[in-house]
Amino acid sequence: LRKGSPPDTTDTATVAGVVDEHGDPVPDASDTQWVSVGEAKILGDTDWFLAEGSTGGGFDTWILLQNPLGQEANVDVTFTTHDGPRAPLEIVIEPESRCTIRIQEYVPDDFHVSTMVESDVPVVVERSMYWDRRYRAESTVPGDPQPFEMKGGHSTLGVPMDDYGRSPDAGADAGRTIYFPEGATAGGFDTWILLCNPGSEESEVKVNLMTPTGVIEAARVKVPPRSRQTVHIDDYLPDADQVAAEVTADTPIIAERAMYWDPFGESLEPYEMRGGHSSPGSSSPDTEWFLAEGSTGWGFETFILIQNPGEEEAEVTATFLDQSGPAADKTITMPAKTRATLRISDYVFGDFHVATEITSNRPVIAERSMYWDKLQTRDIVRMRDGHSNTGLTITGTTWMVPEGSTGGGFDSWVLISNPQEADIEVDLTFMTQAGPLDPVTVTIPAKSRYTVRVSDYVPNDFHVSTLAESVDEMVVERAMYWDRREFSGIQPYEMMGGHSASGVDP
Repeated sequence: LRKGSPPDTTDTATVAGVVDEHGDPVPDASDTQWVSVGEAKILGDTDWFLAEGSTGGGFDTWILLQNPLGQEANVDVTFTTHDGPRAPLEIVIEPESRCTIRIQEYVPDDFHVSTMVESDVPVVVERSMYWDRRYRAESTVPGDPQPFEMKGGHSTLGVPMDDYGRSPDAGADAGRTIYFPEGATAGGFDTWILLCNPGSEESEVKVNLMTPTGVIEAARVKVPPRSRQTVHIDDYLPDADQVAAEVTADTPIIAERAMYWDPFGESLEPYEMRGGHSSPGSSSPDTEWFLAEGSTGWGFETFILIQNPGEEEAEVTATFLDQSGPAADKTITMPAKTRATLRISDYVFGDFHVATEITSNRPVIAERSMYWDKLQTRDIVRMRDGHSNTGLTITGTTWMVPEGSTGGGFDSWVLISNPQEADIEVDLTFMTQAGPLDPVTVTIPAKSRYTVRVSDYVPNDFHVSTLAESVDEMVVERAMYWDRREFSGIQPYEMMGGHSASGVDP
């Protein structure tokens, strides 16, 4: 059941307890990202992995779980550290609802925490992480700030089992190479690669670093089974303003990239820094990429990072879409094993709603990084915060967004890109701890980007997931901002922190 293929229910196993409207068992979804019930798609996966997480110093990390099904989900959540796994946490998620776990309550004061999630039915999982140096005072007594009171944050969608490479139809090399286009170590930037080995055997990992001029071999790390290790890129390639990473391993692993910045970064811990963002990377170079989020309006600056891991040069074209349609494009030639950077404001200036489509004659990887500051400085390391996201290589008709909040000082947005040559209609269903709201329908013009502010429909709710459905193909991301000041009319570029992530599509 991959990417729209019709389900074949002949002689298949079933998901425990899942039945269709006639009471018949639904085909097994343990090794796919969706199962079909009539015409409906059920999003999710039964096994998820998240490499990044920290509860040490000034960090606070949360796991967001969304159950899109009409029945409860029984879930085991296992936290792994340098020393190995903790005992699983057993939880139940109510039908069509969202559940939140604060890792600090189970693994306090640990800088290296990965998460593994196992469910009896498909769910969707994301990780959000916040930081502020005030979290631990000089008395060494931890504080208890709310996430919207904290200085910065980043989030990443979990990696499902299919991407990890343990499904029966996965290739022999699945999950063994992961690419990260974004990274910097110069002038106050700090970049880290987080490695999680969910397997039963030790994994030997190699990290290669790619710059605009070529590639160098950096770290070699051994990651014990069911544990988490950390690689600090600044230790291997300092003072580099453009660094992409290629992570390879002799067994399938999970990796993420986290990046922090501050004008005085060299003397600070990450949780003391002004801003930061993270990315799950990609294991699949491709010739086509979609990035729904982007802004060059007042206070914002957005970059597209492109990595060519191949042995041949690539000709890459970026097409920028605004609310009205295609706004500009740029073509570049990339030498083999290099990284390139495009600043969107050089092509589309002063626009709050910009999506990007990437096409290439050779497989590449694309990522988007976005920064903001109300003073509208162009010195990124001085900007208040930022978020980033690896692009998507597929479009889809059904998208699930696990994270979202409009309570306290939070503001959440759903960004939708329409790559079609015609207008499309999209139904949005917001899911809370109390259950789903009635769908809202929006129309998106051809080849354009559309913005939905969640608080316009679900105000003052700390736990909001979103389901986006259409008969036509689209691309969906989520951006979330926060500020403890919470005054009327505050704009995202004025806010202290923010993060973003892709939606999940079959």
